[in-house]
Amino acid sequence: MGSLIENLQKSSTEILERNSISIYEGNLTDLCVIENVKILKRSFPQLEGGFYDILSKMIREDGFTNQRLTDAVKHVIRTCVYPTPTIANILSFDKRMKLNTYNDMVAMVDEYGQKVWEMYFKRKINDQTYWISKREADQYGIKYE
Repeated sequence: MGSLIENLQKSSTEILERNSISIYEGNLTDLCVIENVKILKRSFPQLEGGFYDILSKMIREDGFTNQRLTDAVKHVIRTCVYPTPTIANILSFDKRMKLNTYNDMVAMVDEYGQKVWEMYFKRKINDQTYWISKREADQYGIKYE
């Protein structure tokens, strides 16, 4: 994940709309989809085959990566309180880092003081400048120096 920040130049406008970036990068392989479908079938045997066809299509459309799909499936297995999960339970899973604007940073400085600048690093993304928490980057193994 160290190269995530460098790859942000190629990112979609979805990043800017949500003022955050997914920590996941990479591709989604057929093998990963097959392995995770097997896990879901064993965990929720009552789900019908059509569920997996739609899920496979939707995760590709939503740009899932191998790690995001694996993490989403594990999360659903751990947290599904109903007899069966929905496709939305899997599609909605993501881990994101907040992208702060200059105005966000100024507001934090007003509230917490100048030390705030030391807690964030600056990156230019799609010709916009953002500040990202060093603590969040450390948590996800993102390099920033």
